Amino acid sequence: MIKNKMRDSKGITLTSLAITVAALTILVNVVIYNITSNIRIDKLEKLRADVENLQDKINDYYLENDSIPIKLEYTNTKDLQDAHILSSAFDTGKFFVIDLEKIDNLTLNYGKDYEHVKKFNSLSFEIAKQYKDLYIINETSHNIFYVKGMKIGDEVYYTNYASDEVDKVGVDLKSSAGSSILSNEKVQIKMEKPDSNWSMAYEEKAEYIDENGKTAYIPKGFQVSLKPGENTVNKGLVIKDSLDNRYVWIEVPKTVYKTITSDKDYTNMEKDLQNYVAEYRNQYVSDTWYNGCGIASEKEYNELKNKMLKTIYDEGGFYVGQYISGLNKEKRSGLYQEEVESILNTNGNPVIQENKYLYNFVTCNQAQKLANTLSSEEYINSVMFEIQWELMCKFINESQTQNIKDLDKGMWEMVLANRDGKFVQRRKTKNEDDDVVSGYSYSTIGVNEFAENSGFRMTLFFVD
Repeated sequence: MIKNKMRDSKGITLTSLAITVAALTILVNVVIYNITSNIRIDKLEKLRADVENLQDKINDYYLENDSIPIKLEYTNTKDLQDAHILSSAFDTGKFFVIDLEKIDNLTLNYGKDYEHVKKFNSLSFEIAKQYKDLYIINETSHNIFYVKGMKIGDEVYYTNYASDEVDKVGVDLKSSAGSSILSNEKVQIKMEKPDSNWSMAYEEKAEYIDENGKTAYIPKGFQVSLKPGENTVNKGLVIKDSLDNRYVWIEVPKTVYKTITSDKDYTNMEKDLQNYVAEYRNQYVSDTWYNGCGIASEKEYNELKNKMLKTIYDEGGFYVGQYISGLNKEKRSGLYQEEVESILNTNGNPVIQENKYLYNFVTCNQAQKLANTLSSEEYINSVMFEIQWELMCKFINESQTQNIKDLDKGMWEMVLANRDGKFVQRRKTKNEDDDVVSGYSYSTIGVNEFAENSGFRMTLFFVD
């Protein structure tokens, strides 16, 4: 009886189960397919909207001014060329960064690197070409291109101008693989994961508080390392800018200030800091202006030094380059003076990154000019002052940080200090008889001279 009842009961067969699972799989795939397609379409529609907006605004500008709004020449069009986006028949003129400040009532989704480029003059195109989140325009065809392109999965999409449709109203998009895109296409997207080793970029200057409750200030546009040992203030917090240049925070406690009377008492600020690092100082070296240091006048030198001192006092520290400044060039041996001078004249883009060919054969004047190319409206990049070098030495020895690199390469590092009208170089001591207490030594060199093993480490501090 029981057997018969079991035989007659209606259960779920394997066939029914398989059909159900298959149906659910299809349904899930359709949902994922539609969600990812919508994300893709949204990104591309934002790009299309930007270009159409720019086209309208630039057409109006051209009718009123008989010229197009351009900032400076842009030469890094290799990605556009490789994607076969440019027209040999129409895009025959030079390319220029669109001067967004000349266009009224303009809102864009992309093109954020204009904030970096807008401060450059017309002779800075070699520096500007390292930025790609930009809109550029061809002077002949007036075709507009988004240099970075829109990356969707393994393809990158750009504005596509057919040769017989120059200056058309509609904006088509074309991928680097050659496929065209329409807003109603449904294509699966491979979503990229964010880098788990770095925070999101800070939208504004902000205070960072680490796990120990210690603080440092992060400049706008920078990311904070999330790696253990690099994410705490007392071990040298590591940050990077949008170009992957790396900096380390040098903490200076407020307790060092014993004699200052106000936050603008720069004389006593400097004296208090000098007392704090007394064991690293040399009585014959001073942070004073000298002709050839890369700063035009004594007044400008003191203004820069005071901004540095105020940052250290207000923020409780400052940043130094994690690495000695290097050439934006593949590392190799045998780089001669003539080659370096050529690079300085044509492509002087310093980087603060691992395993780059370190600058040498540069004077202090050249080094300071190179450092200034990484400055912005909110922060300053400069060759380090002597007092900063001394503070860095003390921090390294007391914190035992491993985050400041290139100290073991035997390179001299120039500083904005002078002794008897000569600029000063510092380096980690290799000879035990030389400056044993601090572990760091110094030498001097003529302002227009350079040594093969003399480079520079940058510092970053805030304008206000």
